[in-house]
Order: sequence, then structure tokens, then C-alpha cells
Amino acid sequence: MKGGVRRTNGSQCIYDFHSSDRSKTGRLFSPRYPQHYPPHANCQFFFYALPHEKVKVTFDSVELEITSGRSAVKLKDIR
Repeated sequence: MKGGVRRTNGSQCIYDFHSSDRSKTGRLFSPRYPQHYPPHANCQFFFYALPHEKVKVTFDSVELEITSGRSAVKLKDIR
């Protein structure tokens, strides 16, 4: 899981991370890092584990700017 793969369906900001037998860890950065997100960005990062694995997400640093009253990081367990 070295890095995410950007979806090629024309989405602006959706990335998939897949675990494999050779790669168990990785890092993600926001698009355009180290610059800011583009205006009105709604980015999604999907992590896919092998059947016997769990996904652990750790944030070393998170900076959220509240615009239009909204800003969030949401984590969901989708099986």
C-alpha cells in the first residue's frame, strides 16, 4: 500500500488504497500537497484490506479550514 491510485472515471478527488502481500503500509497526502485543497473539494480515500486484515488510519497532522460552516474527517466501516 505504497500510495493511492486515483480513480480514472473523471473524479476529481477519489483515491483507492489496496493492501497486498508485499505492501502493508503507506502514506497519503492531500491533492496538490503541500498547497491547499482546491476550492469546494470533496476528497474521498478508500482503503481495502485483505480478508484477514484490519485497516488502521493514523493522522500525524490534520489541518481543517471551516468554510461555509463545514469541514470534517469522516471514517466509515464499509464491508
